[in-house]
Amino acid sequence: MLKLPRPERNGKHFVSYCNKRNKSDNDYSIAQAVFRHMGDILPLSQEQLAAESHQSEASASRFFRRCGFASFWEFKTQMVNFLTQRRLRKTQETLNRYHGMTDREVSRELCRHAVQNLEQTTERMDLAQLARVVELFRQSEQVYFVGDMRELECFYSLQLDLMCKGQAVYHCNFDEVEKDELPAMNEKTVVCIFSVSERYYPEERQLLLEEARACRAHTVWFTQEGDAGEAEETCYYGTAQSKNMGYYSLLLLEQVMSAMLYRSDDA
Repeated sequence: MLKLPRPERNGKHFVSYCNKRNKSDNDYSIAQAVFRHMGDILPLSQEQLAAESHQSEASASRFFRRCGFASFWEFKTQMVNFLTQRRLRKTQETLNRYHGMTDREVSRELCRHAVQNLEQTTERMDLAQLARVVELFRQSEQVYFVGDMRELECFYSLQLDLMCKGQAVYHCNFDEVEKDELPAMNEKTVVCIFSVSERYYPEERQLLLEEARACRAHTVWFTQEGDAGEAEETCYYGTAQSKNMGYYSLLLLEQVMSAMLYRSDDA
């Protein structure tokens, strides 16, 4: 992840990094200890954290640097900022949107928004364009699916389907994009980026698109909003500014392209 002074972005990256640790990794025990103190993290000392995780203070210090923080103190202040602001924002949004509703009414309202996003995707879906994208995948030597953890999960099945057809398909998490460690690309590469919001990871997206253009790789961007000129193929879906509702539509798009992939064999 590119290092930028944004608590929300850095906080999400930290949680994502911790979620991917396994029990044989030293970072796992440190992450578990940190999670236990999320409700009151400022008083936590690095010495106490090291003792609870059965690691050295030096190991704990290296852990936070790997997560993108200059120090344990920077981690604590940014994490508190992120969690506090998110709690306030989500509380206000929930009160404004669902005030006076029962749980049943809230669930129906959420379902209505999800269906609305899917219907908008069906209306906006350019099937000829999707067919071109699928053909790009088929003709490529390598495909990179780029997005956050949830966006990539939506396209895990298509990754497997393309592998069944003999294609090399890789997942590239925005959290792991580094300026000096970009994936190898050439004119037979397809970089396919997924965004539920153009506000998420704009620097990483721009960096990847610029590198792809320099290497003459093909670029595809699935987005609910944004400038159509950023990628070679910009595929619009869902409803602009609907953010997380777009995940429902990404699952639909994945299934449509999977069907196109297999149906093309019968053409």
